[in-house]
Amino acid sequence: MNDAEIIAQVLSGDVDSFEIIVKKYEKMIYNLAMTKTQNRENAQDISQECFLRAYKMLRSYRTESAFSTWIYRICQNLIADFYRKNKKIKTVSLSVTDLSGNDDESKERDIEDTESEPSEQIIRTEKIEKIREIINSLPNDLREIIILRDLNNISYSQISEMLDIEMGTVKSRLNRAREKLKEYIIKNNKDGELF
Repeated sequence: MNDAEIIAQVLSGDVDSFEIIVKKYEKMIYNLAMTKTQNRENAQDISQECFLRAYKMLRSYRTESAFSTWIYRICQNLIADFYRKNKKIKTVSLSVTDLSGNDDESKERDIEDTESEPSEQIIRTEKIEKIREIINSLPNDLREIIILRDLNNISYSQISEMLDIEMGTVKSRLNRAREKLKEYIIKNNKDGELF
């Protein structure tokens, strides 16, 4: 079922179908909130509020735009509200985790490999941390694009709609973000390995 069909079911009284929407978009929404707040608890709160608002406002959703765009904008508005209320909190960059709520568990799942030696797992964990540092070093506009495209696998057209920018701008920012990541890797490559 596509989003419109699921939403039609929810609006016709099948409230449980909204869980399908939550599961489909929870990673994208959480990653956006983490990108902007750099705080797991705040990101979780914003994510939960985003889905609550989306549910309450579901009748106002218009199918002319993708649901992902609509819920992304709800999340952006909640983040803006969060910063208006907490002006002394500074925006910093992304830490990619899943919604388990425990960064350590997320890292373990990212590197879990029953065939690997413990030393290989440690090296892989260090590489994951370095990737996070590299992504964190990007300017907000580039970081946001790379998260949407490369971590959340959102299409160029959806990103264009979500961020209200031209498709060419999406592609050029993504290219610049990837180039900056490449430069960082080359600059910090000491042993001839990727990191």
